[in-house]
Amino acid sequence: MKRTLTLLPLSRSRIGPIVGTGPITQYEVSGLLPGQEASIANFGTEDQHSWRIFRVKDGIDTGWIGDHKTAEDALAILQKEID
Repeated sequence: MKRTLTLLPLSRSRIGPIVGTGPITQYEVSGLLPGQEASIANFGTEDQHSWRIFRVKDGIDTGWIGDHKTAEDALAILQKEID
């Protein structure tokens, strides 16, 4: 059965003094099998994104890997890995 992964906002930057008002900087990925988890975060700047994937499977993590232009691009790579 094919699983569909979804991005859930986890963290935002700030604009001015109000926390959580800026762009999303990290997502949690839902839809993975039990024992797996993943996050996708922007390690770049607001103008030059570098979205990376952090994946945990059976307690072993990959560290932050990849360099994608969008969070959706990173999610598509993760989706291909689990298909």
